[in-house]
Amino acid sequence: MSGEELDKKLKDAGYVLADIARMLGVPPQSVNQTLNAKDVKTGFLEELCRILKVDMGFFYEIDTDTEVSKLREENRKLKEELTRMSDPKLVEKENKVYNIWMKFMEITEEMQELYKAK
Repeated sequence: MSGEELDKKLKDAGYVLADIARMLGVPPQSVNQTLNAKDVKTGFLEELCRILKVDMGFFYEIDTDTEVSKLREENRKLKEELTRMSDPKLVEKENKVYNIWMKFMEITEEMQELYKAK
């Protein structure tokens, strides 16, 4: 996220930059410098989340419910595929099963992260 995008997001939400600087315990110039950056550091956004009591979705407009639904559907499809391919006699499919299982685990981890963000 660029500083310009962050500045607009904060102003649109009614936040005053001087107040944000005060809550962060930094001079207003420091906040202005960050808002002039091409790419705002994740650590700064995390600190804003903490002081403003919002989650990261506030800045990125993440619809966690939709994302979780998509991941659940993908997991359901992967489980079905794993069930179809679970015949132990089909050794040549072992690599494919492993790859599907790894994808399943990645999606499960993404879902857990989304729930944490809520």
